[in-house]
Amino acid sequence: MKTVYTKLVALLLTSCFSHLAQGQENYLPGTIVTPKGDTIAGFIDYRKWYQNPKKVSFKKEIAGSSTVYTTSDIAAFKVSGELYESGIVTIETSPYKLQELNDSSIPQYKADTTFLLNIVSGNKSLYHYKVGSDRDFFYIKSGPSFELLVYKQYKTIDERNNIPDISRPLVVKENNFFLNQLSLYLKDCSEITKTLKNTKYKQSDLIKAFRVYSACTNESIKTASSDRPRNQLGIFVGPSAGTMHFKGMTLNGASDLALNKSIVGGAYWNIALPRSLSNFSSYNELMFTSFSIKGENEVFTSADNYEKTVFEFNYAYLKINTMLRYTRQLGSGYGFVGAGISNGYAIKENNEATTTKKFYSTTETFKKPLFPTSKYEQGFLLGVGAGVKKISGEIRYERSNGSLNAVMYSNNIERYSLLLGYRLGK
Repeated sequence: MKTVYTKLVALLLTSCFSHLAQGQENYLPGTIVTPKGDTIAGFIDYRKWYQNPKKVSFKKEIAGSSTVYTTSDIAAFKVSGELYESGIVTIETSPYKLQELNDSSIPQYKADTTFLLNIVSGNKSLYHYKVGSDRDFFYIKSGPSFELLVYKQYKTIDERNNIPDISRPLVVKENNFFLNQLSLYLKDCSEITKTLKNTKYKQSDLIKAFRVYSACTNESIKTASSDRPRNQLGIFVGPSAGTMHFKGMTLNGASDLALNKSIVGGAYWNIALPRSLSNFSSYNELMFTSFSIKGENEVFTSADNYEKTVFEFNYAYLKINTMLRYTRQLGSGYGFVGAGISNGYAIKENNEATTTKKFYSTTETFKKPLFPTSKYEQGFLLGVGAGVKKISGEIRYERSNGSLNAVMYSNNIERYSLLLGYRLGK
């Protein structure tokens, strides 16, 4: 069972990563706008772009052939609630990483073409362009042209008077010309100057400034959905069973003992990764779990000469489980696979052997620990499951290093759980 289950989960994980690597198509209802302003409905291959796309695939019919459009072919496209507009823009090309900053406050520019993501629309608009993995540019629009909001970091000598000339360090300063641009662009709002004093060159701050403008002027604006990871909170419960394997010793005459069936449960926090990685999530659990083994050994010579040992070995754990999960829509529901690690700490333990020795008229009873143990347990997790709306089910496999703490022998524990989950909130 263990081998089949492990191979199944490994196969599913490999398949998911393979689909991602191959860039599986994801056509959703959308529209394109021609250079003449005509809107054409159809289906767009939506990739949840982390970086702004330079081209997009479009179909008039879902079963039809696709056409690839670039920034020179169409004026805009809209899909999954996101509006991208084609534009010839200016980007700033000076070194921007801290260790590479130069000493000039003057920006360096070059022209570029891309599809800009509209993040604020209305009487006043704001656009976003991500270049590479960590460079963000923002633009305002007046008429048909996009204007870069100018921001640049640079290094300069610390000129504070209380620092000797010979030891003055380099400090990072900012060219915040974008604040002047926004002050002029949003000048109809009397409160905007106060807001801009605390505005940084990042999407959340810029959107906040536009919201202040909207509230101040009663001009309606619409903001794009946030790229912040989506948090999902929930609870889960289910039955669990497993086997304890011993190495270097036996218990009750066996090296493998079945754990008594138990109920596990807890709460989870699932954090989806942003944009193009949103099929992946960091899945975290606080879990209560337990196991127990009971048995006895007897060395019997006669009714007046025997030794009998009754043992009980049970533990209760609080565990923090962390998994990387891949989720994919399956019709009206979804399926998922995941892998990760578990870290548990024993909050209750009973590790006791009671031995009774009888030799004719003498009877002796004593108790002692069954073997030395550790409160800490670490393991590896695999899971596969499916869900509909707020309900999910998962088959979970765990292999942990067990609780024995000895030099000459060890154990590990394999658990199988069937978990029923319920998502809280929306």
